[in-house]
Amino acid sequence: MKYLVSGYKFALLIVLICIAPLHHSCEKSDDPEFNTPLGTVSDYDGNSYYTKQLGDQWWMINNLRTTHYADGTALPLIESIAVWDALGNDEKAYCQNIL
Repeated sequence: MKYLVSGYKFALLIVLICIAPLHHSCEKSDDPEFNTPLGTVSDYDGNSYYTKQLGDQWWMINNLRTTHYADGTALPLIESIAVWDALGNDEKAYCQNIL
C-alpha cells in the first residue's frame, strides 16, 4: 500500500509539472508584435485571407486557395500523383486530395 500511495503522489506531481507551463502559455502577451491587429487580403477568385503583421512584414495566416493567377489565367488542376510527380521545378499547378 505504501508504494501505491507513492505512485499516486508521483503521478500527481507529473500532471502538475505538465499543466503549469500550459497555464502560463495561455496568458495574454504585452509584446506589441503579438497584439497587432489582423488584416485581410483577397485573391482573384474572391477568397479572403487573414493577415498578421510581424515586424515590418505582413504574413498570410491561411493557406492559399486560389485557382487563378492575379491576371485571371487559370492554374492547372492536377488530379493524379503521377502527373504531380512529373511536374518540373518551374511548372505551377494545384491539386486537391490526390493521395
